[in-house]
Amino acid sequence: MIKVLLVEDHEMVGESFRRVLEREPDVEVLDVVSTLEATRRLLSDVEPDVVLMDHDLPDGNGIDGARMVLAAQPEAKVLMLTGSSRGVTLLPQALDAGCCGYVTKSRGLDELVAAVRSAHAGDMVVPHDLMARVIAAGRPQGRGASITEREMDVLRLMAAGRSTADIAAELFLSTNTVRHHVQAVLQKLEAHSKLEAVAIALRSGLITVEDDLGPLPPDDR
Repeated sequence: MIKVLLVEDHEMVGESFRRVLEREPDVEVLDVVSTLEATRRLLSDVEPDVVLMDHDLPDGNGIDGARMVLAAQPEAKVLMLTGSSRGVTLLPQALDAGCCGYVTKSRGLDELVAAVRSAHAGDMVVPHDLMARVIAAGRPQGRGASITEREMDVLRLMAAGRSTADIAAELFLSTNTVRHHVQAVLQKLEAHSKLEAVAIALRSGLITVEDDLGPLPPDDR
């Protein structure tokens, strides 16, 4: 069973999410709480696999909440929830706080279930349209400065949530070559995982997310 904790201060939204998740045979909703303080107290009694963390809460924000959850239970996966379109600015903060992804409440409820399963499986969960405009920005000095153009291609596709097989197909490379590039990126960014590498790259400005989330032009692929 995937044990889920919902942190959501809008009662109707929280209960809707609970009902949808509880229909799934492999999901157990441990509780729905509405504040960071209630979350902190509950974490001493339960061990959620996935925490759905609303960004806007009465006593703080979800970024602080994610850090609190992961400090108490490092094995948990935290998905940031928001009802707004601020993903472009919130995504780097969420990844930096240790979240494994980002879900907008406007998405279909079936996508919420899929996001929970993906997070539990250890995948990065980012809406494809949000990351469709991940592009190269000015390279910072120091960490990441020696990343090659091909490694940048791989990094952009990692940020867009592509699998190793997808990256290989898109760049016309073998999967072994892609794995080699991924390991090189991790080493150069001093990251321990793909998720951490993307967070470092976004935070440092090595890659950025544009507000214009239109179709990806052919020469960006």
